[in-house]
Amino acid sequence: MNWKKSKLTRPKPRIRTGGKIFEHKIFKGLRFLMTGLFAFFFKLWWSTLRIRISDHSLNIIKNIQSPAAIICWHNHLFFAAYWGKFRPKGKVYALISAGTIGAWISPFFQHFNIKSIRGSINLRAPQALKEVVQSVRDGNDIAITPDGSRGPLYKFKPGISLVVKKSDPAIILFACKFHNAWRLKTWDKFYIPKPFSKIDCTFDYFSSYKQLTKNEDTNDITEALSAQLMKITQDGLNFSSDENA
Repeated sequence: MNWKKSKLTRPKPRIRTGGKIFEHKIFKGLRFLMTGLFAFFFKLWWSTLRIRISDHSLNIIKNIQSPAAIICWHNHLFFAAYWGKFRPKGKVYALISAGTIGAWISPFFQHFNIKSIRGSINLRAPQALKEVVQSVRDGNDIAITPDGSRGPLYKFKPGISLVVKKSDPAIILFACKFHNAWRLKTWDKFYIPKPFSKIDCTFDYFSSYKQLTKNEDTNDITEALSAQLMKITQDGLNFSSDENA
């Protein structure tokens, strides 16, 4: 009996776009144009905000020569589109959900010179981890939210610790204090600053995770990074106590 040889095929990355029809070039182009319009209004909104960052912090961030991991909580992502202003253009990659919503966030970030790597815990996790590590080794920054994309809020997940352990980038921890903002009824209580309001931005820099812990265990790295990020998160303790009341 003759057996037909079957070709071994690798499964395609599970990136959701809302359906196969939306994978055509015309829909990708429309999505890019629509997110561009939103980005335009976002920039107008942004121009009304009074953002306060110390010169010392800006000088540190802009003068880092090595690739960096930019880390902030998910509910502070309103500021994320301007990461490209602080770091070299075209050298910042953001880890974005491989779900349908991520298919809209990814082209939106392109309008701010931020590229994307698609992946999450449920979709493309191993592939995304490899791509993130390789991106850092290629000399790029990577921006990640340690509690995204589904929470729980302010829960630092170990995925970032694996990235920094394997690639050892500089660490930029980032947090905002929104003086007047709406908070969405989402799992992360997302901040949307009101027009003409003030935002105080805080950066914390480490040349390596080894400055925070000498232990190579992933859990210890996670705890060290989480504790340091919570130190500059001005609403974290208050929010937690309110929720538990």
